[in-house]
Amino acid sequence: MVLLLVLALLAPFRLDAGPYAGAYRVAPGGAVNWYFATTALLRLPHLPLAETRDYLNAYLAHLDPNGGIADVLPMATGVYAPIAPDSEDAYAATVLSLATRYRRESRDEVWWNRTAATWSSIAYAKLLTQFKPDGLIRASGTDGTGYLMDNVEDYAGLRDFEQTLAQTHASNAAYVAAFIGPLGNAIQGMYDESAHAFRWSDSDPLGPLVPYPACTAQVFPQLYDVSGSSPETDVRHFTGARETAAKCHLSLAADPHEALLYAIYLGKIGVPSLAERAFLEQARQRAPARGDIVTMSLLDALGVAQK
Repeated sequence: MVLLLVLALLAPFRLDAGPYAGAYRVAPGGAVNWYFATTALLRLPHLPLAETRDYLNAYLAHLDPNGGIADVLPMATGVYAPIAPDSEDAYAATVLSLATRYRRESRDEVWWNRTAATWSSIAYAKLLTQFKPDGLIRASGTDGTGYLMDNVEDYAGLRDFEQTLAQTHASNAAYVAAFIGPLGNAIQGMYDESAHAFRWSDSDPLGPLVPYPACTAQVFPQLYDVSGSSPETDVRHFTGARETAAKCHLSLAADPHEALLYAIYLGKIGVPSLAERAFLEQARQRAPARGDIVTMSLLDALGVAQK
């Protein structure tokens, strides 16, 4: 029953035919955005296994020779117009998380063994060889910025990938593992003690507490369980970022994606304050319409979309 509901939620966004069959649009009739589709699938409590495999196979089929991928806009003429992604690291990291989760939930070792070398190539090209002197990963070959939220997803992707490599006794497991701890330290190093907040970029000031990127950046490190070398320091950073996020006054009407993500964060951290609990309940009771795949997946993660 749950699977049927999930498939019904995904159906308006799925491409069932053509060269991009198995991929997902951001909105019905809209562009194929691999990052938004990947993160939407990752938020689902249980993956629809056949559809996830189809999606991952479509992703692999459209990789460029360097392990990158372009978003596309299906045109009325039947042509698919390429759209340059706004980052390379986050696309790579999130698809690594999805591929490893698919393998874990499906137990499809044949598929994993057939594709593992390609996932390793993506990890090497877009993450492991893209570290900067400050310990963060650059967004792409043309954007040398280390974005906090990208790097949090990079950390999670490498952590997930390394766990699968270790479980399958892959020869490169220890090599990948060596990058994870230092990246966690670099992310925790983005915390500004005077502002009690994480900086959202290594090349930009924190700036005003706008919904994106400054406010959303505060929830990412704890939401993804980023660990530095000192658990006590991590807790202090998470506490300060939580207090800063509470000052953001996110609006479900004006900032639906950021507000719903904040609600998911509040549901995860436990023992919310009265104000946080009120916001979480408001998000569940006054949910916005799910007109795009991002909103749909955020609502589903809150347990709202299926009501």
